Amino acid sequence: MNKTILKFSMAAAIAFLLPSYAAYAEDTWSSDIASSFSAGSGSDTDPYVISTGAELAYLAQEVNAGNESYNSAYYILEDDIDLASNPWTPIGLDNAFYGVFDGNGKTITNLNSNQTDKNSGLFALNVGTVKNLTLGSGTVEITIDKGTENTYSAGMIAVNNGTVENCVNYADIQATSTSLLFSDVICIGGIVGFDTTSTVTGHSSIIDCANYGDVTGICTAASNNLTQIYGGGICGYISGGIIKDRYSVMDGCTNYGEINVSGVRTARAGGLSGYAETQSSASVSALDRCIIIRNSANKNQVSASGSYCMTGGLVGYPYRSNTIISNCYNTGDVSGSQNSGGLFGLSTCTAANCYNSGTVSGSTVGAVAGKKSGGTISNCYALTNTAAKLSGSGTITDCAFFNEDTDGEFTVSGTSYNKLTDALNAWVALSENGTIYKSWELSGSTPEFKLPDSGEFTLNEITEYTSDNEPYDKGFSVSVKNNYSEDKTISGIIWNLNDSDNKKSEYTQTDMATVTLEKGATVSYGIIIRGTAQDSAANISVSSVEVE
Repeated sequence: MNKTILKFSMAAAIAFLLPSYAAYAEDTWSSDIASSFSAGSGSDTDPYVISTGAELAYLAQEVNAGNESYNSAYYILEDDIDLASNPWTPIGLDNAFYGVFDGNGKTITNLNSNQTDKNSGLFALNVGTVKNLTLGSGTVEITIDKGTENTYSAGMIAVNNGTVENCVNYADIQATSTSLLFSDVICIGGIVGFDTTSTVTGHSSIIDCANYGDVTGICTAASNNLTQIYGGGICGYISGGIIKDRYSVMDGCTNYGEINVSGVRTARAGGLSGYAETQSSASVSALDRCIIIRNSANKNQVSASGSYCMTGGLVGYPYRSNTIISNCYNTGDVSGSQNSGGLFGLSTCTAANCYNSGTVSGSTVGAVAGKKSGGTISNCYALTNTAAKLSGSGTITDCAFFNEDTDGEFTVSGTSYNKLTDALNAWVALSENGTIYKSWELSGSTPEFKLPDSGEFTLNEITEYTSDNEPYDKGFSVSVKNNYSEDKTISGIIWNLNDSDNKKSEYTQTDMATVTLEKGATVSYGIIIRGTAQDSAANISVSSVEVE
């Protein structure tokens, strides 16, 4: 069971719990390739240890050669690695990576991945898990001069069919096309270039990731070229897949890099994703062929130009109603040659509980959506004067402008509210059946999505659904942070399962051990519940913490 332990703040830097070491080395790679790893057997309890650039290159060599002993193994990065701008061949370029790569909180710097008509990034194709890794300074470039197939480029993973979690990218991403062909589709992103569902797990996910690198896509061919470029701060293009019960998730991600796509026929650019497309209408409640984007933000400018242009602060073109976007916001300015919106360029998705405070400019502009031609957008808000209308084309109801002040006063559907956060949280309460595990709070005049406080302690509850079959496991972790100005001794039961519906779930209720928690410190506890598919997350609650 994979238990997610987070100190969650959508707008803050991403934090995760990792082993700490008193000292560690940094290896500088000279482009050599090792003949083995430092240690380990490749199992989940004894992963292969990678401590040098030569060993990282050895992993790429063996996976790309289709060595089954290595492409499904477990790995852990022991030290920081400087790739010294030597040419890098992506892991999974010729054969997919199916294993688990744990970055262990370490940093890889000076990546130089420059491919022509091939996928580019640290990883090319991931069907496994890449987690807990920072990609520092570097460049990822891709050049396209022929229309043979789609090409993808990103800092971490060019194509993701698996999971990428707790990863940060600082490398700049650039795609340059010299082709005139319509068949050239280029997808570029800070974390992932193209994300789609897996034939192995049934879903793909990008969780708690951040991008600081600039993402640029440009075509230098004649003005009548037919090239398509999709660019996003987190992912260039997300696809929900066409097979039943498969879905894609982006959760808890933030983009800080600048996004620009220009000189092409079809340009789709977004702070989170350029294009989010489900392949068919299906049941969202059953997680069937859908895309879920939630608890995420863009904080830098997004721009695009092209004959068919869609530019959004969050997503350039979220397509179909089973593309679900909620609890997200944009603060970056948005500009595009057509269909430009503070949240979405052209929208046919289902969106709720989002807001925009970035200025929108161009042709067919809206503070929420440049053009709405289907789907539902509700309880979304935009700062006054970001654009003249909520939607440049198409009607948006149950949304409104708000004023830039600490009260966030606005009127929507004839009802006055004192704060923007009140309306945002009203939707959260409704969607969570009256139980608010997370809430919007004002940080100055800007709402941010945060977990609730309990007295002077912060109780964080995170859930993760991990199996498509019955019985299934649900993992819960509760982190308790001491917000007092002094050390405190705490104890008490911190979780329980309300089994009043007689679901007959198996669980063990555990008392939190008495512990002295230093000021500002956090302690975490986890639990796994095995039950039936009818169990509801609303039946899980966190009880009070006793303070001595």
